[in-house]
Amino acid sequence: MGRLTAVFMGALLVTLGITYLSTEASPTTRAPEIVIAGFDGTSWSLHDHLDGDGRPVVVNFWASWCVPCRIEIPEISAFATEHPEVLVVGVAVSDDATPARRLMEEMDPTYYVGIDAWGTLPASYPSFGLPVTFVIGSDGTIHARREGIVTREVLEEMVAGT
Repeated sequence: MGRLTAVFMGALLVTLGITYLSTEASPTTRAPEIVIAGFDGTSWSLHDHLDGDGRPVVVNFWASWCVPCRIEIPEISAFATEHPEVLVVGVAVSDDATPARRLMEEMDPTYYVGIDAWGTLPASYPSFGLPVTFVIGSDGTIHARREGIVTREVLEEMVAGT
């Protein structure tokens, strides 16, 4: 019984640590460049956006094979619709373009979506898995990071103060 309790407590501490790490980010961490191929045939660059538009950005990394990613898309869409003062971008990573595009056609998100066609973003924005969401302030720094499913309410908390 003591060993089972120790294993449980260890798992709990790891879970709490991951939750803490996944929601906190240093506001001085400069966001690495993000360039994606949009499913609408355009491309999008974080640095170009910050130089031109300047709104804070919510960047959600997802994949078509990721079940939790599918669950959060309607919540992210609702947030994007309710908060035009924030740009929301969805990026398929570690995925193939055909199933990723098919999922986006099925889900019809209200925000800009594309794919990491060059496969470079997982190294620039490491995570324990998918989905993972970052908030990048208009100053180009990472203000928040969340691993796991996000809701409208979680996104609102993440962007507060950017």
